[in-house]
Amino acid sequence: MPPKLAPRLWVLIMAALLLAGCGTWWQQQQAWQRRQAQERCLKRRSAIEQQLALIRSGQQALRAMAAQIYRPTPKPKPLDPQLASRFSQLDRQLDEERYGAALTAWRLDEQQRRKRWQRSQRERRQRLEAQLNRHLEALAGVDPGLVSSGQPDLAEIARLSDCGAPVR
Repeated sequence: MPPKLAPRLWVLIMAALLLAGCGTWWQQQQAWQRRQAQERCLKRRSAIEQQLALIRSGQQALRAMAAQIYRPTPKPKPLDPQLASRFSQLDRQLDEERYGAALTAWRLDEQQRRKRWQRSQRERRQRLEAQLNRHLEALAGVDPGLVSSGQPDLAEIARLSDCGAPVR
């Protein structure tokens, strides 16, 4: 017949078994929480990288647009003096009048063309800036600290993108 254990001893044995079981459960919970944090960090890093790519593309498009210059159409060619010397005075005057009219028409056309180009550039720049602002807002939506003074905060991006694991 086994010896009868004291009730206190039973309580101690049960407590020890319970604590032993809780220890592994606690470790499993911590490991699960670490995995969840790692997955959230990787998703956040992916979202950050996606928005940064769009922002860089938008910034590049704005720089390329700023580098564009207006190129006028060629001016009408003036009269060749050697060729004009072969013609009569009246023919030279008529040619000069035609050249003057062509030059005036070219200037008017060119002025309108330049205004259309400037308007088009202004509208395009506004669209690109609005698009860039939307991408910056989306980046700030991931975490407000990622955008500072209308620009990505690279130090904060590096900090939040460090998930403690190699990039997949």
